[in-house]
Amino acid sequence: MVYSRSWSFRTQQTRGRMADEIYFRSREAAEYLKTSTSTLAKRRLYGGGPKFSRIGRSIRYAQSELDRFMAANTVSSTFEQGAAMSGHVRKAGKAPIDNSSARELLVKTLGMLASDQAAERDAAARFAERFRAKLGVTWDELISRKRR
Repeated sequence: MVYSRSWSFRTQQTRGRMADEIYFRSREAAEYLKTSTSTLAKRRLYGGGPKFSRIGRSIRYAQSELDRFMAANTVSSTFEQGAAMSGHVRKAGKAPIDNSSARELLVKTLGMLASDQAAERDAAARFAERFRAKLGVTWDELISRKRR
């Protein structure tokens, strides 16, 4: 399969010569993985997806990272798949989490509000609001530096 819009950059030197690395946009990465762009956006937000690079507001996936992701998620039974997914980041509404991980999750979520993908921004905003409601605090209390 040929991806006409793929980006090729010289990224690393190998024994005196430069090796080419192919980078995909979100849509191309989704085609490559045979999934949807929405799935990739959710996995960028919640975790559990392939590693990606952010260049300004643009998202790029290295082909080697997509291949590594697929290899790491290869299973021989649905039982193994369930065990692998248990390490997936939980959404709000599940078991409570400590303050440092709650802050880290909220910071990552709010960082997604700068995305150039409207669906990704919407998902981040909805997640942040559900997360705030689950904690039972107002936005003012949540972003205040004071401890209660």
